[in-house]
Amino acid sequence: MTMLLPLDEICLTEGPPLNVAVLAFIEFMQHGGEPPPIKVVWINSMWRVVDGRHRWTAHKLLGRTTIVADVLQITGDDLPSEVIHVETYEALEAHAGRADLGLGASS
Repeated sequence: MTMLLPLDEICLTEGPPLNVAVLAFIEFMQHGGEPPPIKVVWINSMWRVVDGRHRWTAHKLLGRTTIVADVLQITGDDLPSEVIHVETYEALEAHAGRADLGLGASS
């Protein structure tokens, strides 16, 4: 099932990347392109990204509030191991002043 989900209700399975792939998605989206849906699962009362961290990060950096997501129906032993270890975007924002992350104001 494909849904439009609020970005702030989706947790990343790892910290958000900031690299060439994210920049490529940003440029693509700024020129009217729409990337494929991310893939998410519903675990412990929250959406978690299984595939699409780069696309999620590009949406967030562009100030978008929603993203198209394919909801996967997997549970228990079917879950990828990285889904177990969740870091949210808020954890990265706490370090937004770090120049090496390329986000926020540098100190």
